[in-house]
Amino acid sequence: MPVKTLTLKIKVKPGAKTESLVAAEDGTWVASVKAQPVDGKANTALLALVARHFAVARSAVQLKSGAGSRFKLIQVHGAEDVGTETASTGRR
Repeated sequence: MPVKTLTLKIKVKPGAKTESLVAAEDGTWVASVKAQPVDGKANTALLALVARHFAVARSAVQLKSGAGSRFKLIQVHGAEDVGTETASTGRR
């Protein structure tokens, strides 16, 4: 399967009880992260969550725009699959 570079539109919900990444029907994604939006902690948690979901290194995930917004554009290099399934870290 060819390696792809994906650009994802993600709405982030910081301060959640659990972390998850869910594909919406309109092609966007909704991410819940435990970290608060202070000093870039929620952005860092989001990038790690996306990397886990697509099974790529954290360095393969980049924040392209929206650092100070709930709506982000994230680029993922080397992703193999863009399923519509839900990703969860399984952590509490």
